[in-house]
Amino acid sequence: VQVYYIQNATVGGVGNYTITITTNTGGSTATIAANQQSTLICDSVNLVNANTVLAGSTALSLINGTVSSPALNFASESTTGVYRAASGEFNIAILGVLRSTLSASGLAIVGTGNFNERSSKIYTDFALLTGNKRVVSEVAKVFRLLENNLERVSFRNLLVSPINYRRKLLSLMDKEIALVNAGKPGSIKLKLNNLTDPVMIDKIVEASEAGVKVDMIVRGICCLKTNHKRNKNLSVISIVDRYLEHARCFVFGNHGSPLYYIGSADLMERNLDARIEVATPIFDPKIQAEIDAILDYQWRGTVKSRWIDSDMKNEYRQQEGPAFHAQQNLYYRYQLKD
Repeated sequence: VQVYYIQNATVGGVGNYTITITTNTGGSTATIAANQQSTLICDSVNLVNANTVLAGSTALSLINGTVSSPALNFASESTTGVYRAASGEFNIAILGVLRSTLSASGLAIVGTGNFNERSSKIYTDFALLTGNKRVVSEVAKVFRLLENNLERVSFRNLLVSPINYRRKLLSLMDKEIALVNAGKPGSIKLKLNNLTDPVMIDKIVEASEAGVKVDMIVRGICCLKTNHKRNKNLSVISIVDRYLEHARCFVFGNHGSPLYYIGSADLMERNLDARIEVATPIFDPKIQAEIDAILDYQWRGTVKSRWIDSDMKNEYRQQEGPAFHAQQNLYYRYQLKD
């Protein structure tokens, strides 16, 4: 695509200029009136007067282009511009790299906390802003459910209480148990505010006793009785520090292809059975790796971190070598990224 800026400075204010440019399909013309200026846009097929396009009388049609050769680009930087990769998508490329996509399906955000300017200063939460059609289309279903709770809806990707949140989590835990029973490794990682639901507690204990490695971070109420010294497969810690740990996430080993979820619900009867709560799968490997890094930092932490055990001593975690402050080190990590 080429862009031309032309001014007709005819003396006396009379006379039009007709510009002819030869394209792949032949000659195309554009007319510029006396004492007028215009921007002409030309691709391999069309020559269009931008002034006319803005007036709405002519459509500007471009080829689709690619990430390395955008349909609308710059003469001095041909790999930067916009292109169309699929129906209903508008993509922005910079130096041949896709940087942004706008989709007809829209955007959705699913998070673990409220949009509150006060609590945001001290709460830590996860939130996913996505244009993924699998997520966006089902978020739209949630809003339809809120508008009309008589509508029957089903969810394939999202976990939505009281519809499928509990059932899906129990099913994912059962799959880890089945893997262990088949002689394969199984793992479950949970990060929660509170754990009080008896059914969930029984399933977690069942999984650990079957041989599934269960690691849990529960900041607040935890009704599960355990002792990491006696049950090596079930470990529970709590982190209470300067920032309130408010995020909820679930990671299931899935035989080497981990499944990641973030959501709003704690494992409590009120959240799973009496409220509308939502968890979303995390498909992006980069975001999955970020969740892994956060959980790794918190499991390494020995400052403001306690073992949750059945004798209710909840002793601070100890380790050889220097103390590791999880929240502080995560703060430094994101400072360096900025």
